[in-house]
Amino acid sequence: MLHVDDIKERLQRNPEPTEIADIRNNITNSFSKLQFIEEGHKYYVNNDDGTKTELPSVSHICHMFNQPVDWDIICSRKAEKMGIDVSVLKRQWKENNIRSTNNGTKTHAFGENLMYFCQGKFNEIQDCVKNQFEDGFFIPYGKKEEAVMKFYEDIMKVDNVYPVMAEAQIYTGLKDEFNFKQNYSGTFDMLFAYKMKDGYKLAIYDFKTNASLTNSYNMQNNITLLEPFEDMIDQSLSNYTIQLSAYQIGLMQLGYEIIDRKIIWLKDDGTYEKIAVKDVTNELIDFLK
Repeated sequence: MLHVDDIKERLQRNPEPTEIADIRNNITNSFSKLQFIEEGHKYYVNNDDGTKTELPSVSHICHMFNQPVDWDIICSRKAEKMGIDVSVLKRQWKENNIRSTNNGTKTHAFGENLMYFCQGKFNEIQDCVKNQFEDGFFIPYGKKEEAVMKFYEDIMKVDNVYPVMAEAQIYTGLKDEFNFKQNYSGTFDMLFAYKMKDGYKLAIYDFKTNASLTNSYNMQNNITLLEPFEDMIDQSLSNYTIQLSAYQIGLMQLGYEIIDRKIIWLKDDGTYEKIAVKDVTNELIDFLK
């Protein structure tokens, strides 16, 4: 578990370079017109003329490539197989969805604030997790938060990597570089910078709390995403692959080079797995044009 003294020692031994602050400020300022409304999960760009333009989320873009699914039929068949009423199964699904969504939100909040902690910004830790900041420790509650802590413990041991920002917001159409027919917006969990021989390169990481990232039925039956991603199985891992490339495109508008995209899969036993996903920005750009 990380302690304030660990962070202070790291910052004294390896202080944040001015280039990292410049990257952070440039991204924040470049996308300052983006407004996120929690209720309804909506994004708006505040235009210079006082109007607002609503943009679909990255998640919405990703789901465009999923095969259509009739959940009513699936629910009916599953309920019949289980010997229960459809309404009972739908209620169970709803309860599980609420539970997993709330647990995921809590875990992500812990992860967001842990980045502030690792940057030495102890006064920026939010009220929602402030009770976990005690005696200099930032204490994880639950196994998924323990996994988040282990990830940060490991990455903070690497001297050539620097935490840039948490909950980074982007949108396309900033400079009309790609001339998309459909622009979009989104927020990703973590941005890190790696010091390389030829400068600082960026890495986009996203926490995932799914019980599973793959779909065995779709894999066995070769059920794939829709064009242009028909070489990928229709499953969460594929959606997240597209998702991280969509975030990458947002930063490419600013001229940044993204050298790494990883899913940080948080598991129920308190461990995590780093999963590198391939770069599909070219396919996504061509599709959105």
